[in-house]
Formats: sequence, structure tokens, C-alpha cells
Amino acid sequence: MTMPLQGTPNVFDPRNPTLVPQPGQPNAGQATGSAGISSLALQSPAAAVASSRTDATALVSIGGTVTVGDELTLQVANNVFANAAFGGNPAAVIAHTYTVQAGDTIQTIADRLSNLFNDDTNAQTVGLRADNIGNNITFRHNGPVGNLSTLSAILGEPSQITIGGSATANDTLAVQFTGGPFAAPHVVSITVPGGSTSANSMALALANAINADAGCIGASITATNSTSHVNLTVPAADEPITPAVFANPAQIQCTVGGSATAGDALNVTLTIAGASYTSTYSVVSTDTVNSMASGIAGAINANPQLIALGISAAAANATVSISWPPGVGQIRISKSITGAGTETLTTTGGPSETITIATQATETFALTPSNGVFSGGAGPIIPVNNFDFSTGAAIGGVGTLMSFFYGQPVTVDFVTLSALVNEAMPIV
Repeated sequence: MTMPLQGTPNVFDPRNPTLVPQPGQPNAGQATGSAGISSLALQSPAAAVASSRTDATALVSIGGTVTVGDELTLQVANNVFANAAFGGNPAAVIAHTYTVQAGDTIQTIADRLSNLFNDDTNAQTVGLRADNIGNNITFRHNGPVGNLSTLSAILGEPSQITIGGSATANDTLAVQFTGGPFAAPHVVSITVPGGSTSANSMALALANAINADAGCIGASITATNSTSHVNLTVPAADEPITPAVFANPAQIQCTVGGSATAGDALNVTLTIAGASYTSTYSVVSTDTVNSMASGIAGAINANPQLIALGISAAAANATVSISWPPGVGQIRISKSITGAGTETLTTTGGPSETITIATQATETFALTPSNGVFSGGAGPIIPVNNFDFSTGAAIGGVGTLMSFFYGQPVTVDFVTLSALVNEAMPIV
């Protein structure tokens, strides 16, 4: 008789008696009887072990007030979700977003979010469940694998952009979308006309630019204007997506004054989208204000980080003017001088407009524990495929080869469990 491949699902194999219950095989079961007729209800040892394991859990409590159109996202992350046996999600996340409907309460929101997870076939495969009582949802993940799961919550769109300040001609106002359908940050911007332009006019122009933008149209992102505000709506299918806003001046300049002292250092720092890059010019005794300005421009143009961002500088007399591409993000300038300090640096170029963004969701999420890490899972792991694993190599040591077989429960230590999960092995 030719034996089947060891671990073949739904095929009896005496080397692996956990797959299909067979009379006379060492399966767990109990006798039941009715009207004098007895039968034996058989259960595979793997199923018996699975049913006796302790779930790892994490809790989310939903509160606040209900606002129609808010998008509420819950997600559970665990590296094993990236395995092909569980849907092959490269992000290793199972996430669901619910858009609040008319007539919803906090309790119905909790119930519908729970249902989204419980109806998810990938969640069912890995043993992830969501049980809600009132406004509380307890997430459960089978056995010790669940101890390496993390729950997080996202209060989503719509977001509201608020514009203020006064208009200066040729300043720019921009909104940047990151994540979701956008492989790279996607920027939509307007150029401020200046003059008597009001904050409401700038908000209307930005809303119109978003609604006319091909990328936003493709992602079904829309914007409406009210007073000095732009209200964004991002479809649930786009989540998770992060909108950010920034204002940039029409130009940024640095003007050099004073007299030269050899050995002084003139430092100009550009802060771009939150990251800072400093370019330095070292003064020589023959310098004038014009040559020092040329030296600063040269240092900026030679900075490899700024080159990569498309930033450039040009000097005219004693003034350095800085240029940047429209998609670079918010840009600001600062300066410092080290040494005798007989030179002066004067920077200009702060925008006169203000732009901020805030999520308008009125619901709240509270996680227990606050970091969302599941805990309390216990019992053996159960492979869902045959595989070999070198545990030591996975954690930076000398490899110790272990063989795992479909359906055969195995008890491992936490270091080995962590290595198996981090390598996305097919275990539950």
C-alpha cells in the first residue's frame, strides 16, 4: 500500500492520527445514547486540543456620540496573517471599517464591527473572533499565537481642514494624501492669489482643486466647502489613508550682512516635511557679503539630501533664494552662526496663511490594554501545513531544525513561538 503524503488534509494517516476520525483509532470522543441505541461521537485530538486552549484577548470600548458618515476602523495585526494559508496579506493585518449610518447607536456600531470580523473568512481561518456586549468588543485569538496579536483603532474621515490668516500672493496651500490607493504621497495644492482674498475663498479654491484632481477622482475622495473650512470624505475602501496639510511661502530667502571673520560657520537649516537638513559655509578672510551668500548657495546645492529632494539655491548679491518642487511638503528655514559672529543672517519666507486639519469623528475608542496587545493565550500551537523550521537561525543563533506536521499539536517556548510568528509560519 502506498502511503499518502504525510499531513494530507482529510486523508487518514496513522502517522498523523489528528486528521480524520476513524473507528478504532486513538481519537478523543464520548459515548452518547438515546432510546437504547448507543453511538460514539468521535473528535480528532487536534480539535480536542484546539477547543481546550485558552484564547488571548484584547478589548475595545466604543463611546462618544454618533455622527452619520464617520468611518471607524478596527484592525488586528499578527505576522502569521501574511502566510498564504491565511490569505497571504502582506500587511499582516485583518482590518474592517464601518461607516456610521442613520439610526446607529454606539451599541449597533459595536455589533456591526463585530459582525464584519466574524464574517471574514480569513479571520475564521486563523481563529480570530469578536464578541460584543453593549459597546464593548472583546477580540479573541486562539492559543499562544494570539499573544503576539495587536489591536488598534482608527477614527477616520471625514476630516475638516481649516484655513486662516491673510492671503499673500503666490503662497501655496496643499493637502497631501498618504496610504490607501496612493503608492506615493499625493499632493493637491492651490496658489494663493493674494490681495483681498478671504479665508473662505481659499477654502473654496482648495475644495475645487481636490474635486478636480485626477488622483482624488480615481480614489473617490471628495471635498465640500463651508465658510473657511474644507470637509474631506474618503471612502472606506481607501482606508487606512492619512491626509495632512501644509502652507508654503512664495519664496524663501536668506540675506547675509555684517563683516567676515575667518573660521566662522554660517549654518542654514531647511526643515522639510518634519525632517531637518543643515548646510554650512565656512567664512574666509577675503569674504564679502556677496561671496558669503554665494558660499551658502553652493553648500545647499552640494547637500546630497537636498539634491535628492530637488531643492536648489541661487545667490544674487547678498541674498540666497531657495527653490523646491511642489510635492516636497512643508518647508521652513532657520539659521545660526558659530564663531565670532560678526556676520548676520536674516531669513524671510514664512507663509501668512494658516492651515490645519482635524478628524471630525465624534465617536471614541478605548483599548484595554492601552497598547492593544493581546494576552492570556495558552496551549500548544497547531500547524496547518507541513514545514521545517530552523529556530535558532530565525533569531540570530545556530539553527536547530524542527519539523512540524499538519494538525499535530506542538508545545513550544515563547522564543520559538515568536520566531515562528515573525517568520509567518502556518500555525494557529
